[in-house]
Amino acid sequence: MLLIDEDRLNYGFVSEDAYNSMRFADQALREFFRLARESDYYRNTIFVLFGDHGINDSSRNVNASYRSAQLAGWHVPMLLHAPGRVQPGVDEAPASQIDVFPTVATLAGLSYNNWTLGRDLLDDRFKDSRAAFISGRNDTPIRLRMGEYCYFDNRGGTQSLFRLDDPDGKDYREQEPEAFLRMRDLAEAFQHTSKYMLYNNKK
Repeated sequence: MLLIDEDRLNYGFVSEDAYNSMRFADQALREFFRLARESDYYRNTIFVLFGDHGINDSSRNVNASYRSAQLAGWHVPMLLHAPGRVQPGVDEAPASQIDVFPTVATLAGLSYNNWTLGRDLLDDRFKDSRAAFISGRNDTPIRLRMGEYCYFDNRGGTQSLFRLDDPDGKDYREQEPEAFLRMRDLAEAFQHTSKYMLYNNKK
């Protein structure tokens, strides 16, 4: 059964084709895991699924703070399935693609040197400091998602602090100056460290 237009737009789908592509992906993954469960390799495999972008910022299925911080396009689920190794559950703490390598390498029992900013998502030592630094081309806003906050810098002189539990999407920069400065300094540290590592990291 197809969603009516209003429902489809509520979840960020801008066309019937986009909606159907998601339905196809659901069906394909269902069939893939059905076959995988019947295979010999299933219980000795770590399955990791994630995308490179989320839905567009017009989605009404996220609160106003996500839209204010332009986070919807970066709100991407990662599915980690390792039979017998990872207990089923949902972890809503922020993460990013750089966390995939250390997480999967640790799960696989590999010895490795981590020359990245990524962290093992299953390591409780990092539970309270999980963060996602979001940047891109020179015209892409800088964002740092950590805890209930998102720092936002549009690179045009405007810096904001959003609370992602706020349904109104207002800027908390003036109301919570200490949190704003802490998030701003951390975002700048991520940015400068990333640039340094780009040219000085071990190969």
